[in-house]
Amino acid sequence: MARLLEKPELLAPAGDEESLRAAVAAGADAVYFGLRGGFNARARADNFAAADLPKLFDFLHSKGVQGFVTFNTLVFDRELGVAEAALADIARAGADAIIVQDLGAARLARAVCPELPLHASTQMTVSSAEAAAIAASLGVTRVVLPRELSISEITEFAKGTDLELECFVHGALCVSWSGQCLTSEALQHRSANRGQCAQSCRLPYDLIVDGRRRETDQVKYLLSPKDLAAYDLLPELLAAGVSCFKIEGRMKGPEYVANVVDKYRRALDGAVLSKRDEEELRYSFSRSFSHGFLKGSDHQELVHGLYPGHRGVLVGRVEEVHARARHVIVRAEKDAPELKAGDRMLFDQGKPEDDEPRGGLHACDVVGAGLLKLVFGGPDQSTLDLRLVRAGDVVWKAKDAEVTRKMKRIAAQERKVGVSLNVRGAAGVPLVVEAHDDLGQSARAESRMPLQAAQAHPLHEGLLREKLCAFGETSFELRRLTLDLEGALALPPSELKRLRRAITEGLSTNKPAQPERHVRTGRVGDMMQAAGRFVSPGRAVPEQKPLLIPLLRTLEQVDVALELGFDELQLDFMELVGLGVAVEKVRARGARVVVATPRVQKPGEEGYDKRFERLRPDGILARHLGAVEHFRRNPHTETVHGDFR
Repeated sequence: MARLLEKPELLAPAGDEESLRAAVAAGADAVYFGLRGGFNARARADNFAAADLPKLFDFLHSKGVQGFVTFNTLVFDRELGVAEAALADIARAGADAIIVQDLGAARLARAVCPELPLHASTQMTVSSAEAAAIAASLGVTRVVLPRELSISEITEFAKGTDLELECFVHGALCVSWSGQCLTSEALQHRSANRGQCAQSCRLPYDLIVDGRRRETDQVKYLLSPKDLAAYDLLPELLAAGVSCFKIEGRMKGPEYVANVVDKYRRALDGAVLSKRDEEELRYSFSRSFSHGFLKGSDHQELVHGLYPGHRGVLVGRVEEVHARARHVIVRAEKDAPELKAGDRMLFDQGKPEDDEPRGGLHACDVVGAGLLKLVFGGPDQSTLDLRLVRAGDVVWKAKDAEVTRKMKRIAAQERKVGVSLNVRGAAGVPLVVEAHDDLGQSARAESRMPLQAAQAHPLHEGLLREKLCAFGETSFELRRLTLDLEGALALPPSELKRLRRAITEGLSTNKPAQPERHVRTGRVGDMMQAAGRFVSPGRAVPEQKPLLIPLLRTLEQVDVALELGFDELQLDFMELVGLGVAVEKVRARGARVVVATPRVQKPGEEGYDKRFERLRPDGILARHLGAVEHFRRNPHTETVHGDFR
């Protein structure tokens, strides 16, 4: 079974230091972030400088929060030296883990610092327990699950691996399988697997059916999924074997991070989020919410096609526009949100690609049954030009001024470290205070004078909380107070305050021990040579005859290729229909036959590989890591080729 953490982990995104501090303040157990200068799948975020990492990890660890560095792009041979130096910096700085996509980067990280934990990025497409075995062989301890797996599939996955499982629970969804989207590179020469996703899925598209354009009215965003919101599925995911719950959003600001972390912290701690909580989540960012693929594939539920960006909460439709009077009349939906001054409104005209009318609300009045009068300020108070608004426009409340203020307050808070105090004593002996904090540190202090029998004002819990436990401006707060006092005892309040200062100083001095790290560099040349890529000077490269191998998808193509005299064919048959017949045809002509696996294997689909075994091909074209592992364990074919995926 998948390894479960002692306490479920809430993992938050951080695109800059302000967002990182907001995540810590709101209650995240861990944060993930990337470095400037490459190897980071969110290259357009502000990210962090390698030189700042030691200070950053000191801050996180002082709050009991872990920090994971995203090293999750594909790495080219020419970049290995730079990658090695970056990995060494990350390891020395005290990172709690790195998140990797590239198999070679995982090997390199292991060589640079064997003690640095490795997490397999969702970009690695570890979509089955067999694939997880490959990741484990590289030293990976945790798999970030593809977002396309359902809870039932995650349950099956967890039964076949002993790695930790991490699952996305909130934020943007990709329309493609994690790590397998090539549209940005194909259309705009910006590879998502190199940190340059161009968000091609968020563009408007025409629908062509049998060569004819089909009218779709305002449904233009055919590949743009809704956002994931799975706060109500956390118990099911826990039962399935998930230990870490991940929030997407390294391109978002601190108010978004504070809002989402605050809600999921409460949900993970057992609270049932209210309708108002969900409404507040929508104000931070929402393309409309769904469960993604966690409850199975439902494409009509996943993609509405109406808009690709933030909307918020639906208010209603415009009935009248009074541009000179600076107001509009809106027919409100039955469950429309409350509107107040400072809220930001958006007028949806069915053309999200245009500059849509939007602006700050000055006032809202009820003027009839289901009718609202939305008043906007003068030109100096609002960027909204009401002459651009039309009757029939859909009205959204995009931002809530009160929620924005609340999230700024949460983001600005200092996260305190919880302390449990045990206080014991008896007449004639000193008062003893033992402290244990949430970081695992402890401190002990004794009063300088023995306790006396109380004549008038004995020590009691209220007095001790006021004088001994008031940590004030320090980085600590009381978690629990346990008293073990024999009889009515007295001690001057000044001595209680001194004990508090001694405990605070003791806990502050005893910082958590940093994990031991052995960092080694200069490993790239050895690894390249071991991989067979290194050619020493003067050594001749053996000549190889170029091969032309067709990849075929129908029986008709196979017949033509055999007539042309090819001596090796690769078969990539959709749904495997006719595959057995094709294999026999190729074998009968004396040619080699290689069978291509599906591009992705989900839990429960291992039967495909067993079916390929029964065909006894000369080779397998492995397109997913599970196939590599399966045919490594079950060598029924002469060769296994790795596809570019």
